[in-house]
Amino acid sequence: MTELANQNDVTQRYIARIIKLAFLAPDILQAALRGQLPSDLSLERLNAGFPLDWDEQRRVLGFSRRAERARASGAPGPANPNPLIRP
Repeated sequence: MTELANQNDVTQRYIARIIKLAFLAPDILQAALRGQLPSDLSLERLNAGFPLDWDEQRRVLGFSRRAERARASGAPGPANPNPLIRP
């Protein structure tokens, strides 16, 4: 982490915080990149910790409720929530 921090001119603490985000479920990362995170989900909340299990992440971070509401409203879900995995 020291080398990575030095190469990017940031602190080791920053690298440690950001690396944790790599363990988020792919669909949660995609939602973040699209700016479609639940309104109550903040970076502070993510930094507080989250489960490694992706299904548990969705439940804890409010994504399972979003999917349920979308299905109930008839809104189509993403065709492929993870473009790295082909159906």
